[in-house]
Amino acid sequence: MLTAVCFFQTDAPINVLHYLGSELHPVTRKDLGRFFQQLPASLAPVLEDFLSQYPEEIAGMQRLYLRQQKKLVILDLYIGDATTMLEQLQAPEPSVDMWYLDGFAPRQNPAMWQQPLFNAIASHSKTGTTFSTYSASGEVRRGLEKSGFLVSKTPGFGKKRHMLTGTYKAGQTSIRYRQWYSPWQPGGKIPQRIAVLGAGLAGCMTASALAARGFEVSLVDKGSCEAQGASGNPRGVVHPKLYRQQSPAQKFHATAFTLASRLYESHPEREAFDWQSQGVMQLAFSNDEQEKQTAIINRGIYDNRLLQSAKPVDIDKESSIGGLQIPAAGSLNPALLCKTLSTQPNIDQCFHHDVTGCHLNDNAWELVFNVNGTTKMASFDAVIFCTNFETESFEVLPHYPLAYNHGQVDTYAANKDIDIDSILCNRGYLIPWNDNGNAVITIGGSYGQGMELPLEDETLRKENLTLLKEVSKTFFSQLSSQTPLSSRAGVRTTTRDFLPMIGPVENRESCQSYFSGLKRNARKKIEGQAPLMPNLYINTGHGSHGLTTTPLAAEILASSINGESLPVSAEVMRTIHPLRFLIRDLKKQVN
Repeated sequence: MLTAVCFFQTDAPINVLHYLGSELHPVTRKDLGRFFQQLPASLAPVLEDFLSQYPEEIAGMQRLYLRQQKKLVILDLYIGDATTMLEQLQAPEPSVDMWYLDGFAPRQNPAMWQQPLFNAIASHSKTGTTFSTYSASGEVRRGLEKSGFLVSKTPGFGKKRHMLTGTYKAGQTSIRYRQWYSPWQPGGKIPQRIAVLGAGLAGCMTASALAARGFEVSLVDKGSCEAQGASGNPRGVVHPKLYRQQSPAQKFHATAFTLASRLYESHPEREAFDWQSQGVMQLAFSNDEQEKQTAIINRGIYDNRLLQSAKPVDIDKESSIGGLQIPAAGSLNPALLCKTLSTQPNIDQCFHHDVTGCHLNDNAWELVFNVNGTTKMASFDAVIFCTNFETESFEVLPHYPLAYNHGQVDTYAANKDIDIDSILCNRGYLIPWNDNGNAVITIGGSYGQGMELPLEDETLRKENLTLLKEVSKTFFSQLSSQTPLSSRAGVRTTTRDFLPMIGPVENRESCQSYFSGLKRNARKKIEGQAPLMPNLYINTGHGSHGLTTTPLAAEILASSINGESLPVSAEVMRTIHPLRFLIRDLKKQVN
């Protein structure tokens, strides 16, 4: 991998390298660090970047970014069995250009060198894809030839006398049948000019992921700057939504958290948005809650480096409370994060632009804006809706089952008697943090259904304090007697199943006809490309977990648009795809 990255940085004529690696038993970060000390000093920046993100926490698909010399390396690590991982790999078409097959020889590693692995490799290869491997085994040669490769024995390296190299033959590429949850547009034409509507967390993350790949992005918002809605809170928590059972939703949230925490921890400008990795303690106040948390640990759903049983802590010096500890969790300033993301090359900030129309005109999307009372128009190859409650006002979108809730965060000066480092969560939350040298505490968790905020912030403030009382009577007593330094209310969008919508927008009328067979037989398999609105996407419904889920959402969309493999499995994509609601309704004969 390091050789490929170094060549890419110095000699490759492209700006993005997508590298896939699979490992069943990954080396520890400590051992990698010792090995890297033997390598040339010129590799130090790449090695440090890689080690800072190296995922030891959880198996499955893990995406990393190595940004050096204005080039981007997307590194997808598949931690698990190589054959299983490759079978889960989702791509619009065979797209791997070259394979490095560096597993041990079949005698030492017989479980890996099997025909299913060769077939999986072939399924992701295109005409002319090359491979090389230190192995010169006849078993490996025959397996690759059976899968469609032309194989040659060539001189090896060092003490190896021979090795195998070859190319994938023309006409051998397997036919891919797309399912309804495929996020790629038919035809495979990649757009260049993209409008991202909404400059909150979802919009800024999406714009950043696209800009890093070289797209021309216009970030459009009716406000005067980014993060004017709920994304503009002074503090937010980055932690996973926990599940008691393994499921696609659980895998989505676990993958989202590991990606988000790595992104914030390793980001070169993390000080700009004040990332503080102090960990989160999910408190348990009842026997029932403790039993649920114990079940999560005992079932092994999460790696113990990601989620641990916490020792009881004396919050009020009266009773000890236990819970779950999430060491990699933390907090940051969402508004400053949005600003950091949106002020990078290839992003044109279009503020004070109120979108009043979106129409398809000759394979291009024509947007109509109200800019300070003046009507303006512009055309784009693709449009991505990262809007909040404005989503329902756009006629070009289907009527998705969106829901809205409002809440508030309140920030107080920290009393000297309050001595807590970790973020505390229950129904409400408490974030201790340092604001330019001043110890402060932000509390939140208040919840109200609908878009309408109370006329006075006192109602939501009292609810936050009531939730805080469940966490600590001492904190409640101290903060309730203070006037907050600041209070900020906002509205968040969620969906009927509490999972975000990430992916292409369907042509609702055509899809109702195409999938009408599901009304008669809910188990009927209808293969093929679902009818989609050309180059129209949506990314919304993140609710209160936007800091955790929007980085993964942005990568899914950027990968879809750029024709890359996805950072999630097929079952996860099926869970978050916007078309899922129509599919479910058809099966239930709702439509």
